[in-house]
Order: sequence, then C-alpha cells, then structure tokens
Amino acid sequence: MTFFWKKQPSIANRMSGFIFGSILILAVFVIVASQLINQKFTSIDRKMEQKMQEKTDMQNVSEQFQQTVIAFRAYVVLDNRDKLADYQKEQATMDEMFKEMNATLASDPSKKEKAALAAKLLTQWQQYALLMQDSAKAKQEHTQTAAEEKAITEKRTVIYNQMIKDLNLLTGIYTKEVSDVLAEKKTFDQGLVFIPIIMLIGSAATGWLLIGYTRKWVLAPVLKIEETVRRIAGGEYVFLDELKREDELGRLQQGINAMTTALTQRRDDLEQTNKELLYQRDMLEAQNEEILAQQVEQHETLEKLTERENELATLSSYLGKLSGYTDLPVFLENAVPALLDATRQDAAIVVRHDPDDSGCQIIYSIGYPQNQYPRLERELYGPASRVFAEKRPISTRRTLSPGEQGLHNGYTSAVDQYFPLLNDKQEAMGFLLLTTYGTDLRDEKQQRIAHDLIKQFSLAFYAQLINEERKKQAIALTDLHAEVLQEKHAISVQRNLITSILESTREGILLCNQRGEVVFASRQMRANFGRKDMVDKQLLDLCRQLDTKLSRESGTLCEVIELLLHEATDFVNERFMLRKESDAPRHFEVYGRPVTLEQAGMDKGFLFVIRDRTEEEKIDELKNEFVSIVSHELRTPLATILGFMEILLNRDVQADKQKKYMQTIFKEANRLSTLINDFLDLQRMESGRQVYHFAPVDLRMVVEEVAEQWRGKQSHAIHLELPDGPAYVYADHDRLTQVLHNLVSNALKYSPAADCIDIRLRRGEGQLLLEIQDYGLGIPADSMDKLFTKFFRVDNSDRRQIGGTGLGLAIVKEILDVHKGKIRFRPGPEQGSIFTIELKEYIPRSIGGKILILEDDDSLARLMYETIEKLELPIILMKSAEEAAMALESEQGQPLLCIVDIQLEGAQSGWDFIAKLNRHPDYHSTPVIVTTVLEPPVGYHETEKAKYVKKPFAVEWLLQVVMHLLKQNQPKPHLIFPFQNEAAITMSLMEQGIHVADLKVKEDIIEVDVKKVDEPD
Repeated sequence: MTFFWKKQPSIANRMSGFIFGSILILAVFVIVASQLINQKFTSIDRKMEQKMQEKTDMQNVSEQFQQTVIAFRAYVVLDNRDKLADYQKEQATMDEMFKEMNATLASDPSKKEKAALAAKLLTQWQQYALLMQDSAKAKQEHTQTAAEEKAITEKRTVIYNQMIKDLNLLTGIYTKEVSDVLAEKKTFDQGLVFIPIIMLIGSAATGWLLIGYTRKWVLAPVLKIEETVRRIAGGEYVFLDELKREDELGRLQQGINAMTTALTQRRDDLEQTNKELLYQRDMLEAQNEEILAQQVEQHETLEKLTERENELATLSSYLGKLSGYTDLPVFLENAVPALLDATRQDAAIVVRHDPDDSGCQIIYSIGYPQNQYPRLERELYGPASRVFAEKRPISTRRTLSPGEQGLHNGYTSAVDQYFPLLNDKQEAMGFLLLTTYGTDLRDEKQQRIAHDLIKQFSLAFYAQLINEERKKQAIALTDLHAEVLQEKHAISVQRNLITSILESTREGILLCNQRGEVVFASRQMRANFGRKDMVDKQLLDLCRQLDTKLSRESGTLCEVIELLLHEATDFVNERFMLRKESDAPRHFEVYGRPVTLEQAGMDKGFLFVIRDRTEEEKIDELKNEFVSIVSHELRTPLATILGFMEILLNRDVQADKQKKYMQTIFKEANRLSTLINDFLDLQRMESGRQVYHFAPVDLRMVVEEVAEQWRGKQSHAIHLELPDGPAYVYADHDRLTQVLHNLVSNALKYSPAADCIDIRLRRGEGQLLLEIQDYGLGIPADSMDKLFTKFFRVDNSDRRQIGGTGLGLAIVKEILDVHKGKIRFRPGPEQGSIFTIELKEYIPRSIGGKILILEDDDSLARLMYETIEKLELPIILMKSAEEAAMALESEQGQPLLCIVDIQLEGAQSGWDFIAKLNRHPDYHSTPVIVTTVLEPPVGYHETEKAKYVKKPFAVEWLLQVVMHLLKQNQPKPHLIFPFQNEAAITMSLMEQGIHVADLKVKEDIIEVDVKKVDEPD
C-alpha cells in the first residue's frame, strides 16, 4: 500500500506567501538604510568629540597663558620669592603646552593653517618668555633702570597683545570647525526625513499589489457567492456556476449548490404538512369558543366576591387604625386616609374648634392644595358655620378652583360633605369635610355606611383629644419638675463653685456681719489665724489673739478693723509682719470694705482680704540686691574706662603705657558687653523669644574649641580627657558653646589659688557626661539649693571680691532645660566643685533604602508621613540639613527619595543638603522634591529627577509626584541649560569636576548627561 501527501491549495497560503515576500523586501531595505544611517551618526559623533576636545585644549592653552602672565606680574609687583616660584612653575607648564600643541599640529598635514599659527605663537612665546626672564633677573639683581624697564615692558605688551590676538584667532578656527560639524549633523538630520517617505512609498506599492491580487482572486468570487446567497434568502432557488477551483471558494460553491437542492426538497415537504395543520386549526377554534363563554361567567362571579372581600378588608383596616396612638398627628395621618379609602372619597379636612384662640384650626388636610393648609380661621361662613350650629351632616356642590381641576383639567365640580365631630356632651369639637370630585353622591347604602364610619371616627377623635390633653399635662409637670431640679442643681453648682474659688485663692477671705461675727472664712484665712473654726466667732477676739504675733510700726490689727466696724472709714489697707518661732517672718497686707448682703438676709456686712506678700518681699529684696550688683558691676568698668580715657585725653602718655591703658579699656569694655549680653540673653530665654537652631553637634570639638579660646587668658592650665572619635548631641552649637564658656569662666574665676581645671567628657548609657572640675573656693552647703537662681551670689567676702552678676548659671540652666539636658554639681574630693552636664547622645540615623522627609514643621511633616505611608515604604523624618548631611556621609545606603524644605532648623538650608547630595559620588542620582513657600531661584529648572513644589500644596498631588519619581530608573542626573553655548557649558562643568558624557542641542535648550570625572565609562 502506498501513502502519499499532497498540500491542499488555499487562499490563506497564497496570501501569506505574497505578504511574506513583500515584507521581506521592505525589511531588507530598512536594515540596510539603518546601518548606513548609524555609520553616518557614529562618524559625526566622533568628529564632534574630536573637535570639542581640540577646542577645549586650545582654551586651556589660552587660560594657561593668562595665568603665567598674571603670575609674572604678581612677582614683579610683590617681589616675593613664592611668587617667583609660582611664575617659574607656570612658565614651565606653558612651555610644555606650546611644544605639545605644535607637535600635534605639525604631525597632521591637514592642519597647515593652525600649525602655522601655532608655530608663530611658539616663537612669540619664546620672545615673551625671554623678556620675562630678563625682567626677573634684573628684578633680583636690581640692575635695571626705569627707562630700560619701561622699554622692556612696552615690548612685552606688544608681544602679549599679538599673542592674545593670535590665540583668539586660533580659538575661532576651532569654534568654526565645531560649528561646521554641527551644521553637517543638522543637514544629515534633515536628510533623514526622506527615509520614511521612501518607506511609505514602498509600503503603498506593496499594498496596491496586495489589493489587486485580493480583488481578482478573492473579492470577485465572494461577491458572486454573496449575491447568490442573498437571492436564496429572498426565496429563490438559484444554483452557482461551477468555479473549477479546489480552494475554499470552490468548496463553498459546491456547498451552496447542495444547500439549494436540500431546500427545494424541504419546501415540498412543508407544503404537504401545512395542509394538515389548517384542518386541525379549524377544529381547535370551535372548542376555544365554548371555553371562552365559560370563563366570562366565572370572571363575573369572581369580581363580585373580590369586591366584597376588599370592602371587608378596608373596613377592618380602618377600624384597626382608630386606636393605639399616643400622638394626635400620627392618629390623623393613619385614620383619615383609611376613612377616605373606606368611604371612597377623594379629599378630607379636619377642623378643630380652639376656644383659647377664639377660632377654628385646620389641623389636618389630605387631597387639597398644600399651600392653603393648615391655617387658623377666626370666623366661619356657610356650611362650615351651620355644621357647628345644627350638629348634623351638610352636603353642597361647588365649582372647582383652578388648583383642584387635576393635571388633565378634567374636573369641573365637586361635592363637599360637612360632618360634625361631637364629644360625650354632644357638643361640636370641630367638623370633618369630605370632598368627592367629578361624580355625584354614592348610593343610599354607601351613604349609610359612610355615616356610621364617620361616627366611629368622631368617637376616636374625641378619645385622642382627651389623651392629648392628659399627655400635655404630664409633659408640663415633667418639665416643671426638671426645671426645679435644674435650678436646684445650678444653685448648688454655683455655691460649690464660689466656695471652691474662695477656698483655692492664695488670699485669705473673711466675711462678717454688722455685729462683727464671722459669717464665712476661707481656708487660707483660717490658716493665717491658725484656727480651724472661725464661723460665729467675734472677729475682734480673733484679731487680739493674732496681734501678739504681729509686728507693725503703728497700731494693731484690732485697731484697724475697729475703724471699719465702727464706720469711722469705708476702706482699710494696712501691712503687717507675722513672726513665728520656728518659721521665717511672713508679710501680709489687709484690705477691708463694707458690703451689702441683702440676699444673705443681712442689711450690711464687711469683707476682709488678707494677702500674703512674703514672696513679693523676697523679690523686692532680690531686686534691691540686683540693683546694687548691677550698679557696682556697671560702675566698676565704666569708672576704669572713664579714668583711663581722661588720662589719655589730658596727658601726654608714653607709647607703651598708652597701649597698656587701651588694653585695659578694651578689657573693661568687653566685661561691660558680656554683662549686658547676659541680661539680654536671660530676658529672651524667659520670654520665650530666644531662637534655637538645632543640629547634630560634635561635643568633643566644642570642648576643644572652648578650651583653646581660654588657654593663655588665665594662668590656669586646662586638662582635657576626651573619648576617641566624635561625640554627637542634637543641640544649638552657639548656645552649647555659651554654656561651656560660662562654666569654664566660673571655674577659672572661683579658683584663684589653683593652677588648673579639668574637663572630662565620657559616655554613659545613651548619654554624654561632661564634667568641669575646679580646685578653688567651692560652694557652701546652704547655697546649693539657690545656685541656679537669678542674681544669686554666695554671700562671702572671698567671693564678693570676684566680679559677677549671678546670671551665668541661671543662663546655663535655661539653655540646658530647652535641650532637655540636666546639670548637677557636687563638692570636689578635697576642695573646689564638679559641675556635670548630661545630654542625650545623638546616633546618626540611616537613610539607606528610605524616603527622607526633611521638614522642620512637625504638623506638615506628620501629614506628609501619613500620606506617603500608603506606599508601604520605609520613611524617616529629619528637621535640619546638618542631620541629613551626616546621615548621607555615614555611607549606610542611598535614600529612595528626598523631600526637602528650604528653610530648616540649624545654620544650613535645604539647598546646602541638595548640593551635598548632588556632589556625592554614589547618591547624586537620588530623586529630590523641593517643598517651600519661596519662589524657585533664577536658573533652576525641573528635571525627571528633581521637582519643585510650592507650599501650600495638596498632599494627594504630592503623593502622585512621589510615585512618579520612584518609577523613574535613570542612573545619571540630567541637567538642562536655558542658553545656547555648549562650549561654555562644557568648560564650566569641567571646572566643577564634572565630565560631559553626552550633549544634545535642541531649539531652546541644551541637554547634558554628566558623570563624575572618576566615574568609569
């Protein structure tokens, strides 16, 4: 048995072969064109890089020439050996550069013009160098006359001007070559426009051939088949001509002909079946007529039963809605609509007679225009008035108003029925108005049922009114009871509040009646008198007991109070001093005046207030002492300054004494300035106006700086014990330096007989401990609790000889409190004192792999943190540029993104941090978002890695910017310069240590891709 396979011909195979061949030809053309274009681009780029390098070398030669001339002129003017060495070094460099340039140009035959200029420049430089050497030699030997020097100078000037002109000419040649390369590149770029046109023409030709092939071999047979199928669908039985094709269209033609044959056979079968169905239809129609007659009869019976059932359900629902309500409006909202359904009425109004208002109130309406009800009617007319008088139903017909004619304006008249609402005494409480639109009254049976239903409504309405009245009375009683309780509570609260206020005041308050009996005495007043119970006691008796302990220049407390009680005066104000055996003396001030006490059941009384002035007396004592200290401290340097100034002004003083006097004046002026600065610093700190700039500070370095500043100013040696490496704290550098200066100054001043002080810095558990130890006078035990008090100085003759205001340690304490630090002291092992400062050690935090938010506003920083937290990335908050820069220098990893405010804590701004970030060899590509209220600086432009967001801003928009920057993955930053001078840009970047990797010249700007000089290609 032999098996063989033959490929079935198909339209798809033919079309695929034709399309594949066309695309293959077009692809070969595109690849060849791309290779040629790429080779051209590479050639132009190499030429551009070569020309730019030559131009840069030429500019370096020109700059080196200028530097050599400047170095020579500096030597000639200053006559300094260092300048001579600089000049000789620059001249040697210039010689090498000229020789290298001539050798390079001479080796290239295509650069004859530039080689000639270079040779000319070399000759001129040799002449100029020879003149400079002659001048330098003559300068050293001092053998040159002014005329000779002038002549040589003029020769140098002529050669210098000619060299500058030739250098500029040679630089212009290089600049023109760069421009020519740029023009060649531009011309080539313009020629690239025709490549897509050629490709488009080739594509169009391929498409035209494909369309022609498709129309002949596919569309024409398909249209003929489509026409045949349309005719078959219209009821014709048509056969297609034989196509004699073995592809899909041939097989489709055979299938359509087979289908036409099958349809013809099926049509004959359907005609026979249709005749049989017509006969069966006639038989079924006769049976259907009999069934319909039976259904009509059953439907009429069902309608009557349903109508009766609905009436019973409506009545049952109506009766159920007449009871069980606590509020009248709820009763009406349920009962009246149910009544309308039961009586088949269209609208209803419930009117209640209100004897208090002498009128009738429409309390509920349904089915009428809503803008007319409810309302109060003072007087009724017509049927409304008659129903109250006759107490029977009244019916009337009326023409409808425009508002009641319905949406279709189909109603013209209505029937109104007025039904009285009677109470248990058959008195009219109001009436019920029912309205029927467009029809006459219902039959007699329906009228009788309606009257019965309305009577039931009247009884239910009366019962609801009684419940409503009882409810109002209950509510009124509840409100009255609540008001009584509230008033009672308010009185109790007010009494307790007044008592609490009087009991909590520092002043003692006492109230007595006209007879001198105590009515009220506050806690402080009882403490002043030393009595637990003073009410109902005679005030004068209590005062006599207290007079034995009081001290006053004239009179006693009893005498003062008697003057007021006997109405000899209407106001008293006296001061007393209370002395106790165990306590220090206390100072008091007594106020008294008559008061009216009608609400307390008394016609008149007297109010006394005793105020404790002990602290004020202490403050006055300190103030007097401060004035004395300040007067002494200010007078002493001023007297010294004025005395020596008088000597200098009125006498002839030798130069050495004059200098000594001036030094003394300068020293005393500094002392006076320090005193005034201490006053101002303490005042700013206490008022909260002192500004602190917090940043990481190396405490070890601060100690070394302060110690270095004090060395040599006193006879003491300063011994330092410091740990290895930096010791950081988060602090204000200037204020921390001020603390150390104050403590070191005290240590030196109060150890006059000692020869050294010790400063030790060591680490504790997360803390830095700084100790300043002196070997001087020490601190008495009774003065230790007051040592950090303002203006306090130890009262001792040895210490009084040492100047000071008593403010230094108070300032130290204020500064350390702001830094959340501690200061303590203890006596030395043998003599002197040891002051210890305790500050929390700052450990640089890592920003590697995190989003850095550099913002000093806590609220805004927290808001940005909570918004960006949605990205589920680590976030770190910092407040100062110094802290962020320290984290950057710790080399713990690159941050994901930096959000930087410009105005920050510390001395540095956000721009300083951004500059350090851009100069970092590894992290300079970190995306940055600048957030500030300031306008962007001149020359700043946003890039793909740097965005400028001006405050205030929407945090959701900031989140979108953050997400956009995090998606960028460009390893190098891009700079955009808004001016068209690529040579100047390249030179400027090279001066900053940045190498130009790529330079793209566009219509308005130049885009530069840069890298560090030490970055590998």
